[in-house]
Amino acid sequence: IVSNLWDFEAIANGSERKLTTVTDKSEIDVNQVTRQLLELLILSPVANQKKSVKLQSILDPQVPNRLVGDRSLVVRALLNLIINALKFTSKGHITVRTAMLSSSESDQAKLRFEVIDTGRGMTKE
Repeated sequence: IVSNLWDFEAIANGSERKLTTVTDKSEIDVNQVTRQLLELLILSPVANQKKSVKLQSILDPQVPNRLVGDRSLVVRALLNLIINALKFTSKGHITVRTAMLSSSESDQAKLRFEVIDTGRGMTKE
């Protein structure tokens, strides 16, 4: 869904970006990816300008260490959400939370990713 939204946005903006129709499925450790992404962002110039903003994570231990999915899509989605939170948060914290919603015997899992911040939020409009 996220990839399709980005493709739609690219088309609307006249971008010549190649449309994503096939996902790159590989083994992924979602909690590790989340930790690594936050570690990289803490060192980034964007985060260094926001010294009064703490980047943190709450990682659900129920999330399996090995899932099959599109790692690049997870990274792109989380990165987009975290950078947006950094733009609009001048002090406080940004928390990335992973949660296991459900799993089935057919080797499928439903996860939730949340990016929670103390930024100014969206207007009612």
